[in-house]
Amino acid sequence: MAPKHLGLDKLPNELILHCVQFMDTNTRECFAATSKGMAELLKSFERSLSIFRTNLFVSPPTGNILSSASHKRAVLPYGTFELVRELERREGRYEFLMHNCPIKCAIACPPWLPPLSPLQQYRLGTILERSLRQLDQISDIAAHEKYPPIKSESYGAILGGVFSRPSALLPSEAEEYTHNPLTRPHARPEQIKYIQSLSPEDLTGLVYLVDILGFTLTCSCSRYRVERKTVTEECILRHGPWFVYARISRNTTLLQMSEFMISAGIAELREWEAGKIQGPPGLKMTMTRLFNQKILNGSNRDGSDQDYAKVMECLVLGDDKKGTRGNTQVSTSGDADAIDTVKRLHFSSAPVKGRHSFNTAPITSP
Repeated sequence: MAPKHLGLDKLPNELILHCVQFMDTNTRECFAATSKGMAELLKSFERSLSIFRTNLFVSPPTGNILSSASHKRAVLPYGTFELVRELERREGRYEFLMHNCPIKCAIACPPWLPPLSPLQQYRLGTILERSLRQLDQISDIAAHEKYPPIKSESYGAILGGVFSRPSALLPSEAEEYTHNPLTRPHARPEQIKYIQSLSPEDLTGLVYLVDILGFTLTCSCSRYRVERKTVTEECILRHGPWFVYARISRNTTLLQMSEFMISAGIAELREWEAGKIQGPPGLKMTMTRLFNQKILNGSNRDGSDQDYAKVMECLVLGDDKKGTRGNTQVSTSGDADAIDTVKRLHFSSAPVKGRHSFNTAPITSP
């Protein structure tokens, strides 16, 4: 007697849902397309399925996030299939950014560091990938429900150069100021708090990554290269890997959008320097000040290449260097401040473990 085969409609809903919660988006959509009843079942349990799937990611959000599917960054509500799709998209973006220039080159031939062994390159790569994820967490703070939603047409206004006009930066222009997706002054205080909450290790990795990206994404032949580098780094902190991907991708719309964003950022920087606009400090300024306070022992000066070299050697090389982590022996001669910086640091010298060991601060709903 031939064995009986039960159709999907004969299986208990609990068993079906248990299987579905481990499916990626494409598989789940194909599964839902098998019947109208199956589609309705999955839709009715969208929130619980999405939350379970969300928590399987390395650094799962606990609130709304911003879409990176196009130049219009829609807010994706927590507990939806669209949010899960975005998290899957981001995993692909992290993979792309980590295996393409400039990050790939930074791992193979890292600035300010000696040639690295394969283990040390892996350790540096893990630090930089963790920083990429933290950049997304910083930008996603702007998606919290308590902040005014950005209208879709406001992103289209970027391509029209609207936000490059100084008037778009002034609070008196309430409509443009509130819906300017490039400044987001309402979310800045929470973004600053997030940066302030980072450990010395995470802060150092973030400074290193942003500085590398700012340098490589800025044309050195531009007469405004210093301004452009500063603005590019601010855009990286405000908009995360989405902006980095836009700068190096072959998507014409994204590339054009990113160039307008830099132009708008330069206009904002000049207005701020002239004292015409007020508000919270920029994220780049905040990060630099914290690095000086936490790593350079309260120094008022900006970190030099030598400072970065000593700090990154301590973070990446660890006990692979001579000496112990509490009293690192510095073989090269340098100024006393840089050497004291290394001795003050107490970074863990153990190799950074796999991706699932990241200790990133989660995004919480307000």
